[in-house]
Amino acid sequence: MKLRLHFKPVLFSLCLVGFGLQAQHAAPNLLPQTDNQKPPFMGIYEGLPSQIGLVNEYAAWLNRKVVWGHGSQGWQTWEAIANAPWLFKPWSAWVNALPGRRFVLSLPMLPKGGPDTLAEGATGKYNKSFQSLAKHLIEYKLENSILRLGWEFDGGWYQWKVMTPEDAKNFTAFWQQIVKTMRAVPGAEKLTFCWNGAGENKKFPLEAAYPGDAYVDFVGLDIYDKTWAPGVYPYPPNATDEQRLTCQKKAWEVISSGKYGIRAWCDFAKAHKKPFMIPEWGLWRTKGQNMQDGQDGKGGMDDPYFIQQMFNFIHDPANNVYEAAYWDSREAKVIPTGGKESQYPNSAELFRKLFSLPAAPQ
Repeated sequence: MKLRLHFKPVLFSLCLVGFGLQAQHAAPNLLPQTDNQKPPFMGIYEGLPSQIGLVNEYAAWLNRKVVWGHGSQGWQTWEAIANAPWLFKPWSAWVNALPGRRFVLSLPMLPKGGPDTLAEGATGKYNKSFQSLAKHLIEYKLENSILRLGWEFDGGWYQWKVMTPEDAKNFTAFWQQIVKTMRAVPGAEKLTFCWNGAGENKKFPLEAAYPGDAYVDFVGLDIYDKTWAPGVYPYPPNATDEQRLTCQKKAWEVISSGKYGIRAWCDFAKAHKKPFMIPEWGLWRTKGQNMQDGQDGKGGMDDPYFIQQMFNFIHDPANNVYEAAYWDSREAKVIPTGGKESQYPNSAELFRKLFSLPAAPQ
């Protein structure tokens, strides 16, 4: 997000505390959950090296040994992009401490607030910085990382934003320059690249900003329980459980089936024969949103319905989800880690029931 990411066929029928006796049924034929031995892999976005311990707490909360970690590269300068020992060293130690772990890195394409442009990047002007970056990733034994290069490019909040057809043309050419440059570094053959959007509406087709199958390993989308569609959020004043659930269902319909919703992106991945990733997903409340009634925000807040639908989507083999990572942030905080209680207790209860592995026999 703007700075501001295995189960046997079963049928769930869960009583959702505080939301009435609403039965939520999982889709049939869901993929079995594993301890990150095969897709859909499970990750969590904590970001800073100081929060790596929370990744381990998250795994323990779900009775897991292995989850993948997500972090973000700094982008104040080209030097910050080319080499980030403050980030790479601790994540390297974490990744290499246990087999099966993997690092997913949000990689900026341009420094923040500078004069550099997508058009200049398309000429190869900044290739040396990305060549240096590839060398440092290998140096820190992070050569198996997945790079979310220019993530959320279709939003309007990052330096590499794609807002016009001309932007799309330069973005794709710049992306190709970066991928070719990094792949050419000896030892960087395992680096993979995720073309990762935010699902924002655009006046040109997705294909216009797609760098091409030869330069993309995964297609990804960040998805949150928020929408500005009329008649959805905020909840009505003093909403009943039934009214809240109605809003939540409407929100999921928009989020999943809208023109640039998750199903559209998933279909795009299928058309290009690419695995689908969900590098960030989570509940949401807008800044200043009241935690009880949500009268001034566009997030669903404590929404078990969203958790259930995401579980179903992730584990439906038809969607070919490679990895999905929960965004453990202030807005989305469902996981009781770091000595903090979950902001969304009903969602946390269901989340744990769905995503936990069975306890080993004593």
